[in-house]
Amino acid sequence: DIKDVRKNFDKVWNKWYSAAEVIAIDVGEEISLPRRCKFQKNRSNTPAETCSEYFKRSIGIPFIDDFISQLCKWFSIDNCKIQAIVSLIPEAVVKMDDKDLDDIHRKLLFWETDMPSSDTLRRELD
Repeated sequence: DIKDVRKNFDKVWNKWYSAAEVIAIDVGEEISLPRRCKFQKNRSNTPAETCSEYFKRSIGIPFIDDFISQLCKWFSIDNCKIQAIVSLIPEAVVKMDDKDLDDIHRKLLFWETDMPSSDTLRRELD
């Protein structure tokens, strides 16, 4: 669930930031804090001791909060079947038990008429 990502954002952010560091090294750049001053008018002046902390506060948290807000705005409870699609990310499917897979299968059947063959869906989730 995307709200669980927000609750456990420190773990998620560490993965995202590590990936960003690897990419920065690959392209020959270094992640650094932007210049800060006492009064900032045109951008955030987030207090932080490390680059990771700064970017988490100024980009990561606002991004995930806005993403969740947009999902809630555009998808009512009846239409939140979209969350089942997000759960199909291989990293998430591998961690699911049979109960979770059954729940995802049930939610995905919402799109049964759009599937070429809904009979094989459960086997594909396994």
